Amino acid sequence: MESTVCPLKPNCALFSEVDLLDALKFNIETYYCKRNFAKCARYKLHQQGLEVPLKLLPNDKICIQCEIKN
Repeated sequence: MESTVCPLKPNCALFSEVDLLDALKFNIETYYCKRNFAKCARYKLHQQGLEVPLKLLPNDKICIQCEIKN
């Protein structure tokens, strides 16, 4: 059986380099990272070998309220 967990999750900069609200992080992990990673805009760009913007959310929107961690 194929895994439904995103293989990129352990190294995803969205979680390690961007300060996300806990509720947003939970929703992203629950919907995209654990079940629907093939729908994730970050995953799609990575698979194409393209640069993934730090603040890009899985729904292909830029998080304008998110801060980059120092």
